[in-house]
Amino acid sequence: MNQSKLISIAQSPYTFPVSVFSLWLTYSSVLVGMNFGYTQWFISMTPLNQLLCFILLLLNYPILKARLLSVFLTCFAIGFGAEQVGVHTGILFGDYEYLNNFGPKFAGVPWLIGVNWALLAFITHGLCSALPIAKYLQVILGSLLMVLLDVFMEPLAPGFGFWAFSGNEVPVWNYVCWFLVALPMHLILVKVQPKSNRRFCAHLLAANFVFFITANVIHSS
Repeated sequence: MNQSKLISIAQSPYTFPVSVFSLWLTYSSVLVGMNFGYTQWFISMTPLNQLLCFILLLLNYPILKARLLSVFLTCFAIGFGAEQVGVHTGILFGDYEYLNNFGPKFAGVPWLIGVNWALLAFITHGLCSALPIAKYLQVILGSLLMVLLDVFMEPLAPGFGFWAFSGNEVPVWNYVCWFLVALPMHLILVKVQPKSNRRFCAHLLAANFVFFITANVIHSS
């Protein structure tokens, strides 16, 4: 599919409502399945869910031109590179390893984790850039939003087969590193100032928060 076709799809009046419906249907289906005891089957589909979110982001943000694609790849490289350092040295994040439910890996790190870093940076920036605050505050707030989401992900990650820390204890340093890795991504995005579909960013970020908060409640009950 060529770029002009993708741009045509992105500009269609149906793309946004269909994307939002697909997004919430997917996340809510996983929660319902978890509630009925099918957690492992649904969680094993995480790579497909991540790919869906990536495609929807490309179409709705949109990220279809070379300039923004290069920014996305830069954020991917920052996140993926940080994870490589973390997994192999423990200097970043702590002593941890990736498990098997995040898709194919390169040198112990799933490719999709880099996509996830970039995706979260783009949607948090999309929301923070709409606020009437100084750019440096947009950078800090966007980075903190990413850290906050990780706070809800960490208790579930080992059981979901995502990743696990040594001794199943998440160090405070992990959250510090999340902020430090998110920071340069947001600095780049504030510099570039990409035009975004803020409504879609809000839906995608909300879906992630709703999913992980609800999953924590289900998991603890």
